[in-house]
Amino acid sequence: MTRPSELFERLSDGTQEQIAVLVRLAMAAMLAERGQAVPVILDDALVYCDDDRIQRMFDALSRAGKHQQIIVLTCRLRTFSPLGGHTLRVRMAPETGLPLVPEAVIQNTLQSPISNSAKNGSDQVQLNS
Repeated sequence: MTRPSELFERLSDGTQEQIAVLVRLAMAAMLAERGQAVPVILDDALVYCDDDRIQRMFDALSRAGKHQQIIVLTCRLRTFSPLGGHTLRVRMAPETGLPLVPEAVIQNTLQSPISNSAKNGSDQVQLNS
């Protein structure tokens, strides 16, 4: 018996968002299995989840986080705090509007792909490959 398919656009915003996150996790896992690990970056994800669904999504993110890097960008720190991990708050320099990088990040540049030209008096953040 064949089940009728449902158009993705007809799904609720929350369901669409959850599917999008799960697809990203699956794609990152497939790449990692092939030796091409990539981080999963979620920007203001899961804004349409109810309490039960967000807990299930946190379970999926926690499981995935054991094997791959997951970066969550959000303004809802209390909502995402159950995920654990490290919190980095970025402040903007009022005079330039550029991000200020905390001193701890600057000191760990040898261990991280992030370097800061603040050592030279600049507020610009630079990613190194």
